[in-house]
Amino acid sequence: MRLLTKFEDGLFLSICPYKAAITWFFRFKSGMFVQMKKIFARNTVGLLFGIPILGCLSCNKEVNFPADVDISVTFRIEMNEKLQPGPRSLEFELSSLEVLDCSNYDIDYELEQGTHIIHLTLNDWVLHEPCEPGTGVAKDILDLGTLDQGDYQLLISLKDVVQNEGLLLVRPDHYSIRMETSYGILIYPNTLLRIPENTIWGGVFPLVDTLSVLADSFIDNLEMLVEPDSLASGVYGPFEINSDQKVILDGSKEQVDGNTFAFRYEGTRDDLVNLVGYYRSVGSSDLVIYLFDEEGHIY
Repeated sequence: MRLLTKFEDGLFLSICPYKAAITWFFRFKSGMFVQMKKIFARNTVGLLFGIPILGCLSCNKEVNFPADVDISVTFRIEMNEKLQPGPRSLEFELSSLEVLDCSNYDIDYELEQGTHIIHLTLNDWVLHEPCEPGTGVAKDILDLGTLDQGDYQLLISLKDVVQNEGLLLVRPDHYSIRMETSYGILIYPNTLLRIPENTIWGGVFPLVDTLSVLADSFIDNLEMLVEPDSLASGVYGPFEINSDQKVILDGSKEQVDGNTFAFRYEGTRDDLVNLVGYYRSVGSSDLVIYLFDEEGHIY
């Protein structure tokens, strides 16, 4: 007998009465659907879908959810480009929404890719013994590779119990996901803008007021090396641009008030390394400088 995982905590149905399972969830009056009982539990997708559904699965019966079914969100799927020299691949960063009791959980998933079709099945979160102290979310990174432009049928299943259908649109300047349903999943962003070639971005953050002039000087000298670039508003992955054209860095990097930027740069990497190195040496640890480029270099 297989022991149940934490993901399936408390679930067990050794006999599969399909008719009884359906009766458990649905009540019919005069041939019309009346109500679907909502069952959920704290830790599991299995509990989110209910014991009878698992029973039905073992009988190889298809379960069709009504349009107003309520399934709690369990997984987050974040789109990102893998920044590297040459063609970039599309990544799905998978994570659980639930904070778990160890910091080294990852996610058990299955991926099937064909010609313009992607089928992702999210099964469980898995602990790699021993437990590393602390709490954290289960996480994993799924690399879809370099995708040709076009429309891809996208299927996202939870333990083969619920299947969400939609499209992944691959365009020269963006990726976009359009799902018909999103039971149990949260997708962010729905549209990911692709970072143009020869783009640099970052920010300078003086931790003491006396270094504000030095921070401004860094921006002035950087602007002498770059070209102005007006990027469309939206999410680019490691940064986003709001409707006021303000560059917003990944939240973990924007610690205090400072100047953020995104520019077109066609010079050498050495010039950027020298510029950042000089200002870091003058400002010491009280002047925080972040600088990145579209090939994944960190300065």
